[in-house]
Amino acid sequence: WTSKPSVAGSIPARGAIIVVRVWLAYMCRETFIAYVATPHPPKFLEWIDLIKDSIFIPIAACEERFIEQTVRSALANAENPNNIYFGIFNNILNKEHSLLDNDFLTNHKQIFYVELVTPAPMGTGFARMNASLLQFKNFDYMFQIDAHTFFSKNWDTQLINVFNKIKDQENIDEDKLIL
Repeated sequence: WTSKPSVAGSIPARGAIIVVRVWLAYMCRETFIAYVATPHPPKFLEWIDLIKDSIFIPIAACEERFIEQTVRSALANAENPNNIYFGIFNNILNKEHSLLDNDFLTNHKQIFYVELVTPAPMGTGFARMNASLLQFKNFDYMFQIDAHTFFSKNWDTQLINVFNKIKDQENIDEDKLIL
């Protein structure tokens, strides 16, 4: 597919609305897609010095109602909530289901939220790839989850400990670790 981006407007506190004209071969027709994002993290998060055991959590969603609950659960139950960062890619089919008015998701310093409005779902692989691409720093771990996940107490350190135990037992020597 090909695309020709053009700026259609802006939201001062939340970034720009970009309308992209995209040819979707499998749909055999032109489709207009609105791509809406919060400010790009390197511009307002470049001061972050990642602490050891930082975790990036990409979340792919399609009009998911529980995104905020998932993020709040992850942060509230983490032993080290300052080490947790999120990249959320939300595929919206109806503009009325937009979460751009959700201040928690669009203004939190550890969350990068992107919303794509399409006439049909773009698919799980597309959403997961785009959520993963929101990683803006070299995190120690990446932990892919669903948009409707609830976490137990100290989930972050427990998960890292179990992963490192398996890594040691299996003699795995990798720099980039994916949980």
